Amino acid sequence: MNFVAIDFETANGYKDSACAVGLVRCVDGVLTEEFQTLIRPPVLYFWSRHIEIHGITPADVRPYGLFNAYWDQMRDFIGDSLLVAHNAPFDRGVLNACLDHFDLPPISNPWKCSCSTARKYFPNVLHVQLPNYRLNTVADYFNIQFHHHDALEDARACALIMARMEKTEGSP
Repeated sequence: MNFVAIDFETANGYKDSACAVGLVRCVDGVLTEEFQTLIRPPVLYFWSRHIEIHGITPADVRPYGLFNAYWDQMRDFIGDSLLVAHNAPFDRGVLNACLDHFDLPPISNPWKCSCSTARKYFPNVLHVQLPNYRLNTVADYFNIQFHHHDALEDARACALIMARMEKTEGSP
């Protein structure tokens, strides 16, 4: 299965407040290429809780461009690939909100959620019940080490998890 894993971090509760993105290409189960950047949100307003989670501050993103400055690079990277995210509704919502904010055309790429896939995969394929299916819990099960809430690290962990699940015969 070939896909691009995507992860956003946001500055606050508004979906168009992306402050970081990570993209990882997976071809035949192998991670082949990565893209990451910090992003200056349209309004430089960070919730302290979000800073506690991902460690990104207004000072970190001030020298970076807005989402639209990176969209062409991101779009070229994504192409027509399947997009995979852990909790895909969140990342799809951030992407769509950013595209909408900057009057950029929506994309029609298909999406797959590694979290919802894991919820079926573990009990049905591995016959294992995890306490939850958060990215760090699933990564721990597969012995994948990563720095949680770093957009590139989260995208990489998501890609490795999805590749591992897809490799197993009979996976959903």
